[in-house]
Amino acid sequence: MRYFNIARPCNKAEHYMIEAASRLSGVERLIDRTQYFVIHAARQSGKTTYLRDLTRRLNASCGYYALYCSLEIAQGIIDPKDSIPSIVKKIKYAVDMSDIPSKGGFAADADYADYTNVLNKELSLFGRQLDRPLVVLFDEADCLSEGTLITFLRQLRDERTRALGIEQTLRYMDVYGAAEGWLAIFDRSGSASWDEKIYIEKEAAGDKTVTVVGL
Repeated sequence: MRYFNIARPCNKAEHYMIEAASRLSGVERLIDRTQYFVIHAARQSGKTTYLRDLTRRLNASCGYYALYCSLEIAQGIIDPKDSIPSIVKKIKYAVDMSDIPSKGGFAADADYADYTNVLNKELSLFGRQLDRPLVVLFDEADCLSEGTLITFLRQLRDERTRALGIEQTLRYMDVYGAAEGWLAIFDRSGSASWDEKIYIEKEAAGDKTVTVVGL
């Protein structure tokens, strides 16, 4: 027998509920445009139910691979050196429990000591192994401490900037027939330390290599 539920995410088999997809329009359009979005609403208003339903619908569409990942595991962990690795491990668990192919490739050799870049790097590397875009729906982001939240958001932002920069660099390399290229990414936020800003990494794309320099 179904009943009204306010204690946990709802599902049609057990609970009376409004169709989750009908409660919020325009999100799929933002995803199609590769944009970030935030869902902000009161507690017990259906945010988690909606995100889980959206994950299911995106995977069923065959246009995306989608993951639902709660960040509640990092609640109360103040130092990003500890919290960011815990987030990456939670994403790895979500990947392992999913039907995404090549799931064993996520964070297989993650350098958790590099906490200012490990989230960015592992999502980037994993996304390149897939034949569809990867959509990660993070829940409970408001439970992150200030330092963790800043580091978390910076890495997501840098991943997008980095991906676009590498794509543009590869196009230039194709024009000039180059096998190696360089991409410099300047962090002008003013809030990042030099340890976070400065790095050198190589990204392989077929027979081409792009060296990415963070400044």
